Amino acid sequence: MRQAAAEALGQCPESERLLLSALNREPQAPIRAAMLVALGRQGRAASLRVLTDALETPGGLLDPAPEAAAAAHAIGRMALRGIDGVDRPEVVGGLLDQLQRPDLLLRQQVAFALARLRPTSLPPAQEALLFAAAVDEADAPTRAMLVRAAGAVQGAPEAVAAVLAAAAAHPDVGLRIAALRAGAGAGWTGVVGLLFDTEPAVRLQAIEAVGQVSGIDHRGILLPIVDAGATTAAAEALSHSHDTAVLEAAAAVQALVAAGVRLPPARVTELVAPAAPTPVRVAAVGALRSPPRLAALAVEDGELPVRTAAAAVLASRVGGDRSPPPGVFLPLLEAYDEQVVAIAADALATALADDDIEPVQGTRAALLTALRQSEAADPVAAILRALEAGYVRNPPPRGKKAPPALRAALPALGAHPAQPVRAAAAPLAARFGIALDPAPSPRSIVSLDGVEAVRSARIRTTRGDVLVALDPELAPLTVANFAQLAESGFYDGVIFHRVVADFVVQAGDPRGDGMGGPAWTIPDEVSARPYAEGTLGMALAGPDTGGSQWFITLSPQPHLDGDYTVFGHVLQGMHLLQGAHEGLRIRRIEIERAPSES
Repeated sequence: MRQAAAEALGQCPESERLLLSALNREPQAPIRAAMLVALGRQGRAASLRVLTDALETPGGLLDPAPEAAAAAHAIGRMALRGIDGVDRPEVVGGLLDQLQRPDLLLRQQVAFALARLRPTSLPPAQEALLFAAAVDEADAPTRAMLVRAAGAVQGAPEAVAAVLAAAAAHPDVGLRIAALRAGAGAGWTGVVGLLFDTEPAVRLQAIEAVGQVSGIDHRGILLPIVDAGATTAAAEALSHSHDTAVLEAAAAVQALVAAGVRLPPARVTELVAPAAPTPVRVAAVGALRSPPRLAALAVEDGELPVRTAAAAVLASRVGGDRSPPPGVFLPLLEAYDEQVVAIAADALATALADDDIEPVQGTRAALLTALRQSEAADPVAAILRALEAGYVRNPPPRGKKAPPALRAALPALGAHPAQPVRAAAAPLAARFGIALDPAPSPRSIVSLDGVEAVRSARIRTTRGDVLVALDPELAPLTVANFAQLAESGFYDGVIFHRVVADFVVQAGDPRGDGMGGPAWTIPDEVSARPYAEGTLGMALAGPDTGGSQWFITLSPQPHLDGDYTVFGHVLQGMHLLQGAHEGLRIRRIEIERAPSES
C-alpha cells in the first residue's frame, strides 16, 4: 500500500516536500525506490542532493540496489523536465561513477539519465569513463543510450568519432541506429556509410541523418535515392515484396528539405503530382513554399495524407520567417476533411495568441460557422480553442452574451465523450457564465466481470501474426476499449502509420495519417510498469486523450514510464515488429478470453 502511495505521489504536483519527509522515515528499499522515482517527476533542485547520494546505495550482481537505479532514473526524468542544476558536475560525475557496477538495471538507468543530460563538456577523467563505457558496455540497449550521451560531448571529435564508428559497425540494429542519431547531432560524416546497410530501418535513419549533417553533398547523395524510389513500381514493390525503396525516396525528400536544399520548382511539382507515390507526395509537400498552393492541396487533394500534410506544413510556419497570412486558413475551415478543419483552427488559435500577427476580419464568424458544421471531436475542440484565443485577445464587453451559435453548442459539450472538447469548452463557458452539463463520460465505467476474462489479442498482419498479452487488472478501461474496438472490426485494414526504428511502431488510426480515432477518449491509467521492449501502450495527444491508437516499443524506453498507459506486452512476433515498415497492414485483431465457467 505504501509503495502504491509513493507511486501515486509522483503524479501529484507540489509533492516534493512530502516525499522528502517520507523518504527519511521509510525503512524498506522498494518503497524508498518508488519515492525516489516520484521525486524525479515532481522534485526540483532541492532534491538533487538526495538523488545523487542515493546513487551510492550499495548493491551487486546478486543483490541489486533498487534505490540507486531509481535515483538514476529520477535524474533522467528531471533532465527531461529541464530542472535547473541537474547537469551540475557532481550530478554527472555521480552517474558516471556507477557505470563500473555489475547491476545491469542500474547501468541502464544511468545510461538513460546520461542520454537525457547529454553533457557537452566533461573533465578528462569523466570523459574517458563515458567513452569507454560507450564502447565496452555488453548490453546493447544500454550501450545505445551511452552512445547518444557520448555523441553530445564537444571538444573531442576524434574520440566521439571512434565511439560512433564502433557502434555503426556493431551487428545490433539498435546500436547502428543510435550511432546515426548521435552522429547527426555531432556532425559526423560517417553517417553516409550506413546508407547501404542491409537493414531498411538503418538505411532510413541514415538518410535522415545525412540531411542533418553539414559538409555533405546532399544533392549528389540524396537525389539518386529519390529518383530510384519515386516511381509507381517502387510503390507496388512495398506492397508486394516489402521493398522500402519508396519510403527511402520519401525520407530523402524530407532530408533534402531539412538540409535547406532548394529543389527546382518543376521537380517539386512532379513529386507532388497525383501520379507520384503517396509517401513521396506527402514528403514533397514540405518543399512547397506557396501558401495558396498548400491551402489548395489541403482543401482539394484527393488523398487524405496529402491534405493533412499540406495543412500541417502551413500551420507549422505560423509565426516563423515564412509565416502565411492568417486569412489563408479561413477557406480551410470549410474543408470536407474535418482534420484539415482542426489543423486550420489550431493555426488560427496560434495566430490569435501572437501579438505580432494581425488578425483577419471575419475570423470569429468563420469559426462559429465551422462550429455549427463540425461533428468530430478534433475540429470542435480546435475551434473552441481558437474562439477562446480570440476572446483573450479582444475581450467582449462586460455583460455581453455569447453569440447564438456558441450559446447553443456549449452546454452539451461539458458532457462530450472526448476530453479535449470538454477542456476547450470550459473557459468559454466560464467567460460567458454558461453552465456546462457535468455528466461523466460512460467510457470511464466498465464491467469488471466482462473485462477480467480478456487474456490476449492476436494481431493478424499481412506479414504474419503478433500475439500480445493484455492486462485488464492493470488497465481495465483501456483493455475494455481496445477489445471493443477490435471486436467491432474497427482495426480491420488499418495500417501501422508510424514506425520509428528502435523506438515504437504505432497503429490504430483508420485514417492512416496519425490524426484519426473514435468519437470518444478514455481516461489515462498510468502505472509504474516500465516500458521494456515489446510493451503495449496507449498513444496520447495530452492527458486523458486515448482513443484507438496504440504503440509497441521496439526497445526499452524509460522516458515513457509513468506517462502513457501500459496495457499489455508482446508474447510472440517481436521479430515481425522489428522489421515492420510504415504501411504494414493489419488484417484484423482477434481478442482471446479465458474459458467461461459453466
